[in-house]
Amino acid sequence: MPRIQLTDIAVRALKADGQTDYWDTKTPGFGVRVGKNSKTFVAKVGNHRFTIGSYPELSLADARKKALGIKADNDPNAESIKFERALALYLEHSKANKRPRVASERERILTKHFLPVFKGRNVDMITDREIGKVIDGLKPVRSAANHAFKEARTFFRWCAKPPRRFVRFAPTTGMEMPFKEKRRERVLSDGEIESVWGATERVGYPFGTIVRMLLLTGQRRSEIANLQRPWINERERLITLPSWLTKNSVEHVFPYGDMFAELLETCPRFNDTLLLFPADGRHERPFSGWSKSKKRFELQPPIRPWTLHDLRRTFSTKLGELDVPQRVNDRLLNHISQGEITPLGKVYNLANYLPQARQAVSKYEAHLTHVLARAA
Repeated sequence: MPRIQLTDIAVRALKADGQTDYWDTKTPGFGVRVGKNSKTFVAKVGNHRFTIGSYPELSLADARKKALGIKADNDPNAESIKFERALALYLEHSKANKRPRVASERERILTKHFLPVFKGRNVDMITDREIGKVIDGLKPVRSAANHAFKEARTFFRWCAKPPRRFVRFAPTTGMEMPFKEKRRERVLSDGEIESVWGATERVGYPFGTIVRMLLLTGQRRSEIANLQRPWINERERLITLPSWLTKNSVEHVFPYGDMFAELLETCPRFNDTLLLFPADGRHERPFSGWSKSKKRFELQPPIRPWTLHDLRRTFSTKLGELDVPQRVNDRLLNHISQGEITPLGKVYNLANYLPQARQAVSKYEAHLTHVLARAA
């Protein structure tokens, strides 16, 4: 029984001298039976085989949806459970396996938008139309609708996975993102960097210091806000971010230069926390006042709208303009390099490019010093 990824092109090209079943690698239990003059979609649940329809009268996409429906109606292993119980288990799993900020935002979205609607319902009885109604109600705010859809999709996929099998198949299967997401391309110019840097001096610690560190390192705001002194090797000028904090769950070690070292000296030390930027009045938690601080962050002269994440893109773009190789650029951002290393090379090339990363940071800080000197 051959197994292939069934696509429209693959199904169209399939041929057989005798009857042959080709099973899909994407949707288990779904396949196409190919004869000399016919192609028939089939679904298999346990020892039972169901005929779905003939190709091309029935499209591949529609056949796959019908197969999922058949599997839902005939799978005896799914466990009935209330939505709120499934959600509690999912959030517990999320808190144990995701970064705190991600888990917290996930809990906020699902409990705010979906729990009031589906509480008391068996999770395996919730339909795509019902989920769609919740999403439609959020469409006046495009980002809210998209975020809610993504969290619902991830939740129901989790519910469908063994050994849980709370639902026979995710009702979000086949649903599309409410709005097409636009990729941000904002990169600050040298003049805009001068404006931001000047504002950080006026604002000072903690937010102004955090913004400067974002601009100097290209790291994510949650990574800088969570910085702890034991992670900073001042002798080697290296920072180690633990895997639980990084987006890709990979420990990240990166160097810093003179400008960062000088900035580090200005950070106050607290006796009751290892955090560089503890929250006001709650030193066991990291800084989190992003929105209020950003609103008070007046730039002189003003610049076009920007976000803190744009500083990461700016850092990476400036490295590219300074002829830093992409593999080193990716290394500093903790990205899995797609630029200059082949798939096989990723298996065998385990170089950390730390010397090259140090050179890149030095080159970048020299450029930044020159930019800021013009404004002095």
